[in-house]
Amino acid sequence: MEVRQSNSNAVIGQRTIIVKELIQHPSSDTAYISRQIITEESYAPAGVPGQCILLKKTNIESGIYLNTNIALVTNEAVYVNAVVNYNNLKRDCDNLTDETPMEVDLNSSREELINTIRNIEEHNLRQRRNEMPNLGNIETSSMLVPIEKPSISAFARHLLILISLIAILGVYMTMGGGHALRVQKKLQIENLKSDLKESLHHQDEALNVIMKNIDRMEYWKEGIKVLPFIGTTGVGKTFTVNIIKKHFVSRFVHEVTNIRDQQKVIDKLQGCFCNLIIVDNLKASDLSSFLGFIENLPKSYDILIIPIFNIHDTTDGVTYHVSEEDFKLIREKFDASNLYYDLVIYDALDYLTIEKWLRKQLYKKDIDECRHDMLVQSILNHDNVKYKGFKGLNLKLLSRLNNN
Repeated sequence: MEVRQSNSNAVIGQRTIIVKELIQHPSSDTAYISRQIITEESYAPAGVPGQCILLKKTNIESGIYLNTNIALVTNEAVYVNAVVNYNNLKRDCDNLTDETPMEVDLNSSREELINTIRNIEEHNLRQRRNEMPNLGNIETSSMLVPIEKPSISAFARHLLILISLIAILGVYMTMGGGHALRVQKKLQIENLKSDLKESLHHQDEALNVIMKNIDRMEYWKEGIKVLPFIGTTGVGKTFTVNIIKKHFVSRFVHEVTNIRDQQKVIDKLQGCFCNLIIVDNLKASDLSSFLGFIENLPKSYDILIIPIFNIHDTTDGVTYHVSEEDFKLIREKFDASNLYYDLVIYDALDYLTIEKWLRKQLYKKDIDECRHDMLVQSILNHDNVKYKGFKGLNLKLLSRLNNN
């Protein structure tokens, strides 16, 4: 927007600026405007000493309410309700000089315009004192006439609004809202994703599904969402849950050991914040009870449920196998439900994956390389890691190191 001296065709009601002085703050690089007139609709009244503001006129005929510290519209920017940098302001005001009327033709000399401003300010001051105004010989057909000062100043209104917001924020913080669900904020969602990427290895497909749903969390509405973690023992299901859990306030995390105790869980749920419910050690045979548990949860609450299903079986406690029937049953049950869900499938681990992890840990612990082969083979050959995966693997490694 160009700021320039107006020609004789300027009309009252267009943007009108009269700048008396550009003042630099004596102890900083900030600046403000001491006087000017704005005849521009859609700006709310405001007034904070030492700041730039914009004023609103009710209509062209009645004029505007003046304040001694109001806004500046320059060729580069409109400064509204903010202390501005003096150098930037000076740069934007190259075409403005002290007491220079811009974009206005009121058929008056510069001296008459300045006197008008002073008379209007005097008028406003007397109105505030409940005195009758004395505007002298101002012609309202060619000059702007001030409107009545509101019963409560704009500054006071803004102050009351600010106090109210602070009070509401205080209540919110007291209830835990300041830290409620950390992943609700975009930056903290990225932190959770980064945490998972750095910690969860060899489960790319499961990680992709989790990431996709984490990205959506910022836009989730109230309701129940279910992310079933499905896989064999030791593939990282509980490990993943423990990472996610760190990004929730502990009192909004509910770990369920018995789904028959659902009333205890319901009593602890928070209606204002996102709740995380974790149900571990589930089997396919628990599906009906689990879905009944969800059915009784309050539908209006924001709840993320992570059930952890182990789809393996053992007959002797040593030999394990994956149950494809269990996996099929879990998928069919969730497909038939009306739940918002996304299955997170964990791949079974092989010897090569576990061996790489063991060697990486040995390097981290600065163990002599000549011992690596012996330690790795000892664990792979004697601890049934093919079926137990990473579960307890770190303890087994530490035990070997302490005994050798």
